[in-house]
Order: sequence, then structure tokens, then C-alpha cells
Amino acid sequence: MKSLFDSDYRIVRFLLAFSAGCLLDISIVCATNPDPKVLIQNLEHLETSAQAGKDLLAMGERAIPDMIAGLESPSKEVRRNLALLLGKIRVKEAIDPLVKMAKSSEYTDSSSALRALGQIGGPEAAEAIIAALPQLHPTGQDNFCRILGAIGDNRAIEPLIKLLASSDSENSDTGNKNIFKIRARSASAEALGNFRDPRVRAALTNAIKNDPDWDVYHAARQSLYRMEGLTYYPSYNNLSATVNLAITKMPEPVNGAEEYIRTWRKANPNYQGSWRGPRLDDFASKTDIERARNTVVKTGKIWNPDLQAGGVIELLMEYLCNRKFHIGPDNAKALLIRIGKPAIPALENGVKRGDRVLARNCQQCIDEINAASNDPANESQLIHTESNQMAPKDEKTREN
Repeated sequence: MKSLFDSDYRIVRFLLAFSAGCLLDISIVCATNPDPKVLIQNLEHLETSAQAGKDLLAMGERAIPDMIAGLESPSKEVRRNLALLLGKIRVKEAIDPLVKMAKSSEYTDSSSALRALGQIGGPEAAEAIIAALPQLHPTGQDNFCRILGAIGDNRAIEPLIKLLASSDSENSDTGNKNIFKIRARSASAEALGNFRDPRVRAALTNAIKNDPDWDVYHAARQSLYRMEGLTYYPSYNNLSATVNLAITKMPEPVNGAEEYIRTWRKANPNYQGSWRGPRLDDFASKTDIERARNTVVKTGKIWNPDLQAGGVIELLMEYLCNRKFHIGPDNAKALLIRIGKPAIPALENGVKRGDRVLARNCQQCIDEINAASNDPANESQLIHTESNQMAPKDEKTREN
């Protein structure tokens, strides 16, 4: 009886050990071969998304069908992360669903899908985007144009030229232009600068000469300049950086920028709800700012405006459009007035082709330049850069 009990006991122990081993093997298999659907769900949460993304990439082709299907997930974080992953590994099978996702009115969807398509590239991505381009609302066309330019497929040339030339003659007055259509057309001009083709050169030259919208004209000038590969000194990038320093930077406060920002944030505890507030890169030394302003004025007075896409004068005019949230036109206007008569032809072009904000600011500069030239005692207007320049402006203020 005892031996029978011992025998049964040994059998039970063996079965228990065997079961435990099976469970351990199963857990090891599950750990090394996770379910891609589970990993995709983990992309939704910040604390698990990074590891889930690494695991999906490690799974390779086995995870791709579920990743593509996951682009239809109700979670925007899952969709965004999957799009970026599919772009990173350049999954061509994902092109069609990514194009569909890029048409979404949800910003995170469209931006991540466009980025993924740009990473995938190739003829398939270009073909899908070219096919989608005419059906898109202008609010989405601009990003698609830039991706086509980055891909560089010559089949995109004709659709981009067609979009560039699609100005609405019935809306030619500066008060009724469709801003999104203009942005799309500007983006097409920008994208065309990536091609080397006689058709592109002809289209850009025509836009520079005849296009009714200043933004499109300006983008075409910059693209044609890039196409020609001009190397006049100073370089266009250096010019742009100098203008940016002269216009956008504030002199560093006496107690330092960091202390100023701490004090400002303490006095404005709710700023994150409406505005980013001042940052370190908003400041530069007063000496550097003044040196940049003097360089801009000197260059504007002597530089041929037909070179370098209009040079500093047209770079300054970008700020007369008042596109930046916290940067008004005052600094740019003051520098243009200091440049004086050499700036007038470009400013007159801004009056003729610009929207109502640009046209008004250009005309004010022309009037000030003419007034100063008629009165020798009239000194150049000083640039005002008070600390309240960084304060957010309402829509009415930003149009002044």
C-alpha cells in the first residue's frame, strides 16, 4: 500500500513539473513572439508606446498586415505611431492607406501620414500623391506638393505646373484672395525648384513675370534661384539668417534672458493655455542685433535686387505679410525705410501683387521713403524693440 502511494506521488510530481515546464515554455514563446495586435494597442499609451514600437519593428514582416490595418484604429495616437513606423521601415503596401489618412482633417493624422509617405518615397508614393493632388482641398495640397518635390519623380512636374498656374482671375483683387489656394500655389512653386527641367524653368519664369499673388511670385523667385545654383556672396542662407536676427530677436535683458523668462512666467502663470511665452532663442545680444541691422541696410542699399531672389529687401517684405504670431511688421518697415529708394521697386511690386496687409505695409514704406527724401532734415526712423513686442497680438493688431 505504501509503495503504491509513493508511486502515485511520483507520478503527480512528474505531471506537475511537466505542466510547469509547459507553462514556462509557453510564456517564453509569448514573450519572444508577442501578438502584434497587443503591441499595437500599447502604442496608445505614452508609457508603453516606445517599447511597443521597438517590438513591432523587431517582428518585421509578420507585423506589417496588422500595422496597416491599425491605421483605421479609433485611437489617433495608435494611428500616428503606426504611420511613423510604417514610414520608417518604408512599407510600400502602406502607401494607399497612408494617402487616405493624409486627407484627414485631423492634424496628427495628416501630418504623420505625409511624413511617412515622404520617407517611403519611390514611384508608388509619387503616383498615389499625384493622383490625389487635384481632389484635395487647398489646405492639404501645400504639404503634398512639398512631398512630391522631395520625392523628385518627374511625373509630378506637369501636375505641379498646373497647380502653380491655377490662379483665380475673378478673385484678383487683394481683398478677396483665397489664402489657402495661394499657399498651395506657393508650395507648388517651391516644389518645382527641386527639378531640373526646361518646363519648370519656363513655368517659374512666367510666375515671376505675371502671377498676381506676391507669395507665389516670391516662392517662384526662390525656386528659380535654387535651380540656377547661384553662388553670389553673401549666400542666400546667410542673408536670411541676418534678416532673421535683425527682425525677430530682442536685446538680452540686463539680468539675463533666463531670469527675465522666469520672472515673466511667474507673472503670467496661465500663458501655456494661449501662448508659448518668451524663450531663450528669442533673445540675442544688443551688439549682434545692431550689427545685423546695419548689415541689412548696407546690403539693401548696394545689392542688385535682381540677384538672389530679391535679396534682403524681399526677405524683409516677408515680415510685412505678418505671418508670425508674435512678430509685427514694425522692425521690417523701419529697415526698409532706412534702405530708402533702392527698396521702392520691390515695394511697388508688393503693393501691386500683395494681399491687403502686405500692400498696405508696402505703401506705408513707400510714403515714408518719399517723405524722407523730400525733407533732408528728416532722420531715418528708429527701430523700436520694447519687451512688449513679445506680447500676443489679437487678430486686429496683427493686421496693422
